Amino acid sequence: MNLKQLTYYVRIRRNLRYLAVMAMAFSVSPPSFSQTDGQSNMAGDMLDKAKQAQASSMPNPFEHKVSNMDKSQQIEFAKGDLSEMMDVDAKAVKLLLAQAVTWRSGALGCPAPGMNYTQALVKGMRIVLQSDGKKYHYHAKANGKPFYCEASRAESPTANSGDA
Repeated sequence: MNLKQLTYYVRIRRNLRYLAVMAMAFSVSPPSFSQTDGQSNMAGDMLDKAKQAQASSMPNPFEHKVSNMDKSQQIEFAKGDLSEMMDVDAKAVKLLLAQAVTWRSGALGCPAPGMNYTQALVKGMRIVLQSDGKKYHYHAKANGKPFYCEASRAESPTANSGDA
């Protein structure tokens, strides 16, 4: 293999790697390439590995699942999540507060360090549960799936938030 062929081969490999990554990200099947002239089919092998990774249970960050939960479903989900997380019976989890609120940003009152969020008011839900004398905060978007928010990260909603 001469220098020109090697440069061409490296360029093709780089482009195929990019296509494989983009295909995984957008859940598109990568193009298939056949082996030619009895040469090594490393690019094809890379694409096969990308297909296998795509087929695995790898979460797709571009897949946007919309949940549509009403208040009682949000409460039950949060109770179930906490009882599973704490390994206690769901009956041992007590509801202290379930309130429709307006969050100050897209962080939904639970910003992660180093992350940026949309600076817009977001309608949502604040749920406070108690288990073994300790309070647990769950936050959600309006009709969204609640998530646990550590008390150290939990922020208050806007002042004009009201009870649901």
